[in-house]
Amino acid sequence: TSQSIDAPGTPEIFARDDGDRVFDRNFFQTEIKNAIERLPELEKSVVVRKEMEHEKLADIAEALGLSVRTVSRRLLSAYDLLRTDLAGRGITPQGLGGG
Repeated sequence: TSQSIDAPGTPEIFARDDGDRVFDRNFFQTEIKNAIERLPELEKSVVVRKEMEHEKLADIAEALGLSVRTVSRRLLSAYDLLRTDLAGRGITPQGLGGG
């Protein structure tokens, strides 16, 4: 099942690689939402439940019928995929090891 993505917790300050100009929050919310939508279904489900619905890993694991270890790995995979996707568009969140 596909999940609807809303990114209310999107960090407010992002920079692009073209001179560290700060861009509009709405632009980044849209970019992050789109990047999440492009994730494989399992990674998308895990990241949405963890970051947007604030579920605990154990609760996510139980809901998806997975081990906590598998959920942790899928979450890390999702973060890596999101970082790569957004970096490919010149977007790096400040303070998260980017730009």
